[in-house]
Amino acid sequence: MKAILAGGVAALALGTASAQDVVAPDGRATWTVAIENDGYFGEDDNYTSGLRLGYLSGNERLGRTGRFVAQRVLGLNGDPSKMRWRRGFSIAQEIYTPRDLEASALLPDQHPYGAYLYGEYTSLVEQPGRVDQISVQMGVVGPQALGEETQDFTHSITGREKSNGWDNQIDTAVGLNVTYDQQRRIAHSGLGILGMGWDCVWNMGFSAGTVKTAGRVGGNIRIGENLTNGFGPPRVRPSTAGSGFFTPKDRRSWYIFAGGQVEAVAHNIFLDNSLFRDSGPSVERRVIVGDTQGGVALQMGSAQVTFTYVLRTREFEAQQDSQKFGALSISRRF
Repeated sequence: MKAILAGGVAALALGTASAQDVVAPDGRATWTVAIENDGYFGEDDNYTSGLRLGYLSGNERLGRTGRFVAQRVLGLNGDPSKMRWRRGFSIAQEIYTPRDLEASALLPDQHPYGAYLYGEYTSLVEQPGRVDQISVQMGVVGPQALGEETQDFTHSITGREKSNGWDNQIDTAVGLNVTYDQQRRIAHSGLGILGMGWDCVWNMGFSAGTVKTAGRVGGNIRIGENLTNGFGPPRVRPSTAGSGFFTPKDRRSWYIFAGGQVEAVAHNIFLDNSLFRDSGPSVERRVIVGDTQGGVALQMGSAQVTFTYVLRTREFEAQQDSQKFGALSISRRF
């Protein structure tokens, strides 16, 4: 893990943040729907579905609460006059299944069935070329997360097979997780072609709690127009994701991107079972997991659509292959 963080610090030395001196005011909120699914490219297995509806407010000057979050919670010591604060809420569901959906018996060498339904509160502080955010998730893992019902409904309207092994899913557990993420625009330049440019957005973060405890580092390289609009595509967290907002400067803009993330995992309830339970479905988890991703984003007026292709390395020892899934997000400013 020290080597991963050291690599991230070294990457920071390769470029500088945006040349802006202050963060521009932005009074409009952003609503986002993110849909992640392995059905875009194949059959259900492992991480099979993620759905997130999120709201992020417009930014405002740091008042008493904003200063407390920036200085006491996030530990930022920059000039408060150059910072802006956003707050967000979201509701999300994640679903996990084994590879063999026909079997009704427990499959000890495949990913256990599991689902997570949760709400999330986020505080986000913007600085020139940098975003820091901390999120608190609270929800439930197990039958009350409605994974079986959601998957059965989706498969019934798409004509796909029903999963028969949900009786073996992870037992009921409280989900409580804290997540911190930081994104920095560490290098950027114009290409001198039709107003296009490129940039590199580096990210690092960690999660801790009853659902997942892990540290991660990664980044994206983007090529396109008006890249200072945001920090990359939104995703179901935690992932190599943007900050959840965009600030368009023109009627239209676009970019393509490619990048990845390396994650060191200390606990994952969907592979290890609950921290407080010795029995139940589990598999031998791999400590290091990597994602590579690529995609495209298109902004038209106050709306933005992105699609991301993700290739994830094996998450547990008995897993046969890497996993691929797609992430579609639609964002709208109001």
